[in-house]
Amino acid sequence: QGVDGVFAATQAIQLSTREAAVFNVRGRCLLKLHRNEEAAADFEAATQLEPGEPNYFLNAGAAFNALQNYGRAAELLSTCISLNPARASAYRERATAYEGLGERDSAAADESQANELERATE
Repeated sequence: QGVDGVFAATQAIQLSTREAAVFNVRGRCLLKLHRNEEAAADFEAATQLEPGEPNYFLNAGAAFNALQNYGRAAELLSTCISLNPARASAYRERATAYEGLGERDSAAADESQANELERATE
């Protein structure tokens, strides 16, 4: 995944700009390379193309957290949670966004919910 993944995904996007999964793959590669703005744009494209896929919202939220755009991250992660309320990682990522926004009570509630979900799946 890294530079080779970015290249391959870019080639695929040039062939078809309607494949959300390809934008998601390239976004993940870009995020690993710390090219966070580009990753966020790709994840946003994926959410637009396939608005029912919670993974795309989770990845977009992580990218916006990396950009310290916590408001947008919280919004995207809330959508992820509404699509899949059993996703502990979404609550943890949203807790990071809430911390960044200074909303400590909300962050603590999300951490607690993530812990509860993880215990339930053990």
